[in-house]
Amino acid sequence: MITKITIIIFTLLITGCSSIQPSLLPTSPSKIVYVKIPDYLLEKCAVDKPIDQDTYMKLTLSQRESILTEYIIILYSTISKCNKQIEKIRNINDNK
Repeated sequence: MITKITIIIFTLLITGCSSIQPSLLPTSPSKIVYVKIPDYLLEKCAVDKPIDQDTYMKLTLSQRESILTEYIIILYSTISKCNKQIEKIRNINDNK
């Protein structure tokens, strides 16, 4: 008898809780805004090619080191330019 009463009470609790409707808040329709990124920020970063292998191998050790150092400096400046473009794109997206 106690088991039947427990089952009936449990069933009433479950069905009673599932019939409660949550209150819906009125919302306004969403608006999607697209921001066009200027073309100058979408340009590819041009990377200078290093000298060819035959020419490089004909150089002296100090000349090779000098060429590599100059090339690394050029690459770093190219990366810096690309990072500035990415930062400007982030600023455009943040300011929308």
